[in-house]
Amino acid sequence: GFDAELATPDQKIALAIRDQTCRWKRCSREGSRCEAHHLKHREHAEPTDLCNLALLCPYHHDRLHQLKLHLRMGETADHWQLKDIHGQTVDQWTKPTPPWANPPATRTDSPKTSPVAIQPLLGQRREAGLPATA
Repeated sequence: GFDAELATPDQKIALAIRDQTCRWKRCSREGSRCEAHHLKHREHAEPTDLCNLALLCPYHHDRLHQLKLHLRMGETADHWQLKDIHGQTVDQWTKPTPPWANPPATRTDSPKTSPVAIQPLLGQRREAGLPATA
């Protein structure tokens, strides 16, 4: 599951709704079995905001750190890049969310996810016949 000390309950819900699965290329591990990964590490005083988080399954989360690679979100939440320690892109892919999900959050969205902002997302999941949480 998520790193409970870092992502708030509201952020966990919004992240699970946005990402749905592990964001690694061709990995379909469901979001409830994934961890919140900081795209820019908190050791560098980066915030724990939704725009700085991505779901990764434990295997790919460990692999990312072992290989000393960095996962980066593109202009939208469905475009992903792997970068090496020098900032060079070593791989990139598009991983869309399922068709019933909300449009991907972009970097222009509010970095803070409040309960008020999440309510419409939960309503859309209910309308689609899906549970309110992933």
